[in-house]
Amino acid sequence: SLNYANNILRISGSTTNIDEWINIENKKYYREINVGLIDKEKIVAKYENGTLKITLTKCNSDNITSNININ
Repeated sequence: SLNYANNILRISGSTTNIDEWINIENKKYYREINVGLIDKEKIVAKYENGTLKITLTKCNSDNITSNININ
């Protein structure tokens, strides 16, 4: 999931164990990045072929909090 609040973009997710990956444990992880003031209405996230692409547009207004859908 993605969350933007107070100039911080938080990316979080988890892994789950499936039969072909027996040696991989289920884990939760996250990363927080200070991205500055971002236009929350223009945040776009797309997950394709194992890659997460996030597009951010800087702005001068104070858009404080937003949850972002991943397509």
